[in-house]
Amino acid sequence: MKIRAAIVGVLMAAWILYFAGAGLHAWFTDDDLMNLYFASGRSVGQFLAGFERPVANLFLKALWSMFGFQPAPYRLVCFALIMGNVALAAALMLRISGSGAVGLFGSILLSFHSELTDLYFSTGTIYDLLCFAFYFGALLWYAVIRQAGRTPSWLEELGLCAMALLAMGSKEMAVTLPVMLVVTEWTCGNRRHWRTTLYCGAVCAVMLAAIIGRSAMSGNEAYRPVFTVDVYEARWRNYLMKLNYTNDAWTVAHGRIFLLACVVLAAVVRRKEAWWATLLIFVSSLPVLFVPQRNLYALYIPFLGFCLLAAAALTRLVRALGPRGNVFPAIAAALLALLLWPEHQRMSQWSHRWYYEMEQRLKGPGEAIHRGWPGLPPGSKVHFAEDPFDADTWTLHFLTGLVAGDHSIQVSRDKVPYQRTSESQWSDYAAVFRLTNSELRRVR
Repeated sequence: MKIRAAIVGVLMAAWILYFAGAGLHAWFTDDDLMNLYFASGRSVGQFLAGFERPVANLFLKALWSMFGFQPAPYRLVCFALIMGNVALAAALMLRISGSGAVGLFGSILLSFHSELTDLYFSTGTIYDLLCFAFYFGALLWYAVIRQAGRTPSWLEELGLCAMALLAMGSKEMAVTLPVMLVVTEWTCGNRRHWRTTLYCGAVCAVMLAAIIGRSAMSGNEAYRPVFTVDVYEARWRNYLMKLNYTNDAWTVAHGRIFLLACVVLAAVVRRKEAWWATLLIFVSSLPVLFVPQRNLYALYIPFLGFCLLAAAALTRLVRALGPRGNVFPAIAAALLALLLWPEHQRMSQWSHRWYYEMEQRLKGPGEAIHRGWPGLPPGSKVHFAEDPFDADTWTLHFLTGLVAGDHSIQVSRDKVPYQRTSESQWSDYAAVFRLTNSELRRVR
């Protein structure tokens, strides 16, 4: 059993690296620079007091203290989390279903999707990767305890509450964890133990109240919810379109039919894991369905539900058509991979292109600053008479602060109309630069 699991693990890792391995060599994105800038410049106390995803931001701060302005280690850490999450999800699917075939099929589906490109290329999604790990780690732990026929000890309850706290401190998606603990009790327990769920629910509620009341994110338009049916259906339509590789072909009606089909499929399969997966889809997606649209990575947690539901249905079909034993499911898994291969290949080339274009825009000038930045006193005023970035972005400010290791540095640019200055005023600055896509030149 352990040998088979190791072989499957190696194959899953190879599958991920084949389709997404280019992300190991990715440079920093705009979001990465912003997140690293704020993470590196704030203290532990500021993160804890502000309730702005303190767990993930402190994790980023620790990475920055170890690796600094070197993108490769961040990508290695993210890929380690991606692969660890697939292994965690496989263990959970096996535990919920009791079927190795379900775990295998689900792992193949979960291990790569080209519309999850942000996870493979952007360190900015480390919030999602960590939240996934703590969220499903808690559910797996609880399922193991309840399937053993016992209730959690007080130490285990404390540990589960800590997992809920870590998940919420990584990303607000984890607010649905207590509901999924109820679903897991219904699936794996005797449906009489609710104390752990109440404790974890209290932890998530307190964290959510703190985020709403004290976090700067609560006033950000990018996180402001609009609670209407039209918004709910429009978000589902866009996410399901990406999930099914259908580009712009779907309408809201297509989304309704697909979601209804998920419920019908769970009823037809008549397996506990199918209903668990369906509830995960509808419950865990709620935090992102009323806020402005993201890419599919925002549904990273519900994505496991889609994968598990499909795996349960496929396992039911394989068991109905083939002989008992492990050989036929293994053949079916190979056929599933062959079926997914060309579409993954085609769509990954398309979806990765956006990151390659971003890298061309950022990497050249970013590396030029990194190579040529002079030593300047803290709090220096610097001016860029020329730079390749848009006037309305803060990218140059983040780059300069990170490379200089100085968040007090003052950056102005000729590209910003009210910051434009003549050569006669350059003496007001500690340094004046001209930045191109390949060179940082100090002109004063």
